[in-house]
Amino acid sequence: MKKMICTVALASLLCGSAFAASGSYTVAAELNPDIRVQIDGVERTFYNVQGQEVHPISCGGTTYIPLRSIGELMNKNVNWDESSYTATIGGTRTTGNATGTPDRNAKEAAVNLTMEPNYTIVIDGVDRTFYDVNGKVCDPAVYNGSIYLPIRAIGEIMGKSVSWNEAAQTVSLNSNASIGGEVTDFDTSNPATTPPSDPTTPVNPATPSTPAGTITLEQAKQAALKHAGKTAAQVTFVKGTFDYEHGRP
Repeated sequence: MKKMICTVALASLLCGSAFAASGSYTVAAELNPDIRVQIDGVERTFYNVQGQEVHPISCGGTTYIPLRSIGELMNKNVNWDESSYTATIGGTRTTGNATGTPDRNAKEAAVNLTMEPNYTIVIDGVDRTFYDVNGKVCDPAVYNGSIYLPIRAIGEIMGKSVSWNEAAQTVSLNSNASIGGEVTDFDTSNPATTPPSDPTTPVNPATPSTPAGTITLEQAKQAALKHAGKTAAQVTFVKGTFDYEHGRP
């Protein structure tokens, strides 16, 4: 399959360079109807309010989908405030998913994305900054009047593992990490073997030591700081504890 790879210069802009801070900028990308999106094993097709199928856009190794489609994936309402350039995703969705007719004749096409570093994206009351697989900032994008966001970052916000199958051209978001893919926000190749030494930090009594394959408390703090776009000097950690969710550490 033909691919269009953004140049190094354009990719650096996607990662939030100093140039991006000055305002909107345009990058070359590819409208890619061959990319499939699966959520917990179910393939999803997205439509705009006019019933036209909308397709993923890829650039610099990052796949973007429209804001409305993201609201449908998360089952949350989507709102746009033009006065403050703020998109809000939150609350239980009160409108149905858009429906339409699949575009069987869609083909790959070179397109331009307008990157908008000054747009604010709020999800469940939290201002979000998005990162690609390498931990670099991805600005919100606009194409044909619609805001697009990186699906990997959205999947991880949803608490799902995210994977890419090159042969099938499929992005998969799964609730169970064992189903496929790996979360690549941080490196877990150096697992801790002892619980945190801080006596004020609670430890799950059923887990006297940190299981192999997990991260340390300090690694978790660094990941949280990176996600929030803050430094250690700017925040105060109130509590840190090892815990399980659905049987996973």
